[in-house]
Amino acid sequence: MFFFPLLSYTIFAIYKPMFKSYDLIKKLEPKIGEDEARDLIEFIEACKGDGATKADIELLKIDGEKTRNELDAKIERTKSELEDKIERTKNELDDKIDRTKSELEGKIDRTKSELENKIENSKLELSGKIYIAKIDLLKWLFGFWITLLGTIVFLWFSK
Repeated sequence: MFFFPLLSYTIFAIYKPMFKSYDLIKKLEPKIGEDEARDLIEFIEACKGDGATKADIELLKIDGEKTRNELDAKIERTKSELEDKIERTKNELDDKIDRTKSELEGKIDRTKSELENKIENSKLELSGKIYIAKIDLLKWLFGFWITLLGTIVFLWFSK
């Protein structure tokens, strides 16, 4: 008794597609003919394996998740690499700015001291020229005083 239901289930499972195909051929035969119905059933049976099954879809989902996780990891790695590169570039540029700033401050200090020296030299030069001009002026004034005094004395005694 126990064996018979198992046997009938096995036989039914094996011949079930055949019964469906036979029933379908009988239903299509009056409309398209027996040969065309058999060709159509054979085509359907041949293409049946080409369709995606639930297992195929699940595998695709798993592959999709795996690919997504790999891409997410790659994105994170790339993001961290780029952030590191940005930080390194920022530090390099900060160092370059500091070096340029100190170089320019040094140039400013040198230029300032050069200009202060030029100003001091110009002051000394102008002071010397002013001193010489004063001496020349005093010479001429002394000469005019002497001449004026001589003229006054001459006019005084010539009367």
